[in-house]
Amino acid sequence: MTAKGIRQAARRDALEAMVRRRRDIERLEHQRAQATVAILTALKERSAHIETLDIRAGEVINDLLATGLTIGEVVTSWCGDHLTAKEAGRLSRLARTHPTNGPG
Repeated sequence: MTAKGIRQAARRDALEAMVRRRRDIERLEHQRAQATVAILTALKERSAHIETLDIRAGEVINDLLATGLTIGEVVTSWCGDHLTAKEAGRLSRLARTHPTNGPG
């Protein structure tokens, strides 16, 4: 093989290697993009689910308040260590601003 032929073969090999590398990078970037979409979708779904549950809890707190209890009584007498007055207030306000149509 001549020097010119050797250089041409080397260039061809280098170009093929670069094409393979670019394809590998594109495939990896596509996989990463799909994974990122899956992560962000799961986080959005989790947030929506948490908000739904928070609203439900707030509705029940509001039902208890409607029976004459205070936030303090709901927390200390009925919910124990599972709920603070601040959190109960937040849930109550959330339920008032985002009412649902279903049973609470």
